[in-house]
Amino acid sequence: MPELPDGDRSPFRDMTFILYGEQFGIVERAIAKSTKPREASNPNRSPQGNALAAICAEYQSASLKSSLTGAAYSMSAQRNDAMGHFRTHAVQQVVSYSTNQSLSRAASAEW
Repeated sequence: MPELPDGDRSPFRDMTFILYGEQFGIVERAIAKSTKPREASNPNRSPQGNALAAICAEYQSASLKSSLTGAAYSMSAQRNDAMGHFRTHAVQQVVSYSTNQSLSRAASAEW
């Protein structure tokens, strides 16, 4: 069947999925658990469609939070690595300076 231009299409759409084995039970239980009474402002009268849309919206929100948290963690880890490298370098410089000063004093004392 040919696709209709967007202006000629109903806002209501059908979707069909093929599920295998336990996938059917998982989806069925998730939709049953997420089914709520329809809000008056929602034109979709399908409780299963509304539940599936709510599940997908929650998944997208959690996925976005997870990627933002991951990005923040990655930036924090990079900053900590950089600061750790800076601290290590600074300590090495102090140790090197102290060692050189001690060696210089020891050499002066011997002369």
